[in-house]
Amino acid sequence: MAARDQRTIGWLSDDRIALFAVMLVTLWRGLGWYMVLYLAGLQAIPKEIEEAAVLDGANAMAALLGRDDPDDRADDSAVFGAVDAGGDEGA
Repeated sequence: MAARDQRTIGWLSDDRIALFAVMLVTLWRGLGWYMVLYLAGLQAIPKEIEEAAVLDGANAMAALLGRDDPDDRADDSAVFGAVDAGGDEGA
């Protein structure tokens, strides 16, 4: 069997991809926490709001995406605040 050209990828030593590699790892590390925050916010939506959306003729996806819940803005602020605070961790 012929030897293959075994080039390695310099994830942190190659200037062209180092920034993207670090960004990808940082995103992957924090993604679970942000999803937990959003899921907690979605579960806190009262059933009456979902029932009202269905009565208005919205399907499940439209009821989820088309809602304008004032309480959801607090969840968004918490997630974006956590993202902003997490960006200062490594410095």
